[in-house]
Amino acid sequence: MPFRLGRTLVALIVAVAVGGCSTAPTASPEPATPSTLTDAAGVEVAIWIVNDALPPTSPPVPTKSNPRPKAPPPTVTLAQALAPFAECPSPLAEPARSIWSRSGMRIMALPSFQVAEFEQSLRIAGPVQRQFFAQTTRWSQAFRGPQADGLHAISLDSGPVDISSGAFRLLMRCYMTPSRTDAAAPSLQIDMVPQFVDPRRGLGLEDRDPLEDPFSNRQPAAGAIPRQGVVLDHMLLELALGRDEVLVLVPEPDPPAPDPTQGPSPRDRPFGPALPSVPTFAEALLSDALVGGDGRVKAVLMFRPILPERFMLSP
Repeated sequence: MPFRLGRTLVALIVAVAVGGCSTAPTASPEPATPSTLTDAAGVEVAIWIVNDALPPTSPPVPTKSNPRPKAPPPTVTLAQALAPFAECPSPLAEPARSIWSRSGMRIMALPSFQVAEFEQSLRIAGPVQRQFFAQTTRWSQAFRGPQADGLHAISLDSGPVDISSGAFRLLMRCYMTPSRTDAAAPSLQIDMVPQFVDPRRGLGLEDRDPLEDPFSNRQPAAGAIPRQGVVLDHMLLELALGRDEVLVLVPEPDPPAPDPTQGPSPRDRPFGPALPSVPTFAEALLSDALVGGDGRVKAVLMFRPILPERFMLSP
């Protein structure tokens, strides 16, 4: 059942754990040859819709069969859930690390044992959407953000830009590569790049039901996906994940500091009424900020590699 904005469901409640983080990978290795690929290898993408406006859940009601139900710890806001991971090193190498950070996106590689506790600490509204992507070197749509109408300003890594009606989405491909620590153990290479698509120009988003979930992950029509819109190729993300690592993408709770090399923003003027803040790219992709919301409903993306125990490269 797809989640629709406006529904408020009780969130699952458990405290967030504090723990270690993975380190940044080096340059991407070459993909494995076709003879090494297996149907089981790929990545599971989960979408958590988080609503910070939801209150913490109430204590459970005693029943005859359970007169003293155990109360779970309260959920916390997204900012509070992310606080224990503030010092985590980014899994990205430069310049991707700085580009995505200035675009308002926090990207973390967490040990897999921490993911359930992190998820359960969030104020999740609606069911979790999950989809498996088999490994391939062809691009596919991993996630599509809400479709906005009219003219909007958003903040990219280089500063504010104007966009017309359309939606951002993440294109992804993944494939097995040898682990950097053990050539006989596989890792999963994940490449991602944002794209902006405008349905009015036939660029890959079909006509949509007006009641459809803005965060629906429906796949676009078949075709040359990278040519169905404007690809932000300077934001290409490349990293490798081991079996016990999970990649998490989430909008930063606080906006990133402005880039001093870009000069003052028009919204920094010292007179007149204060202008509303410009949503970051991450908020445009992963929140309701461009579809009439206040940005408090956000999507958190999780990428979990599915890998065999071992593999061998063909000569």
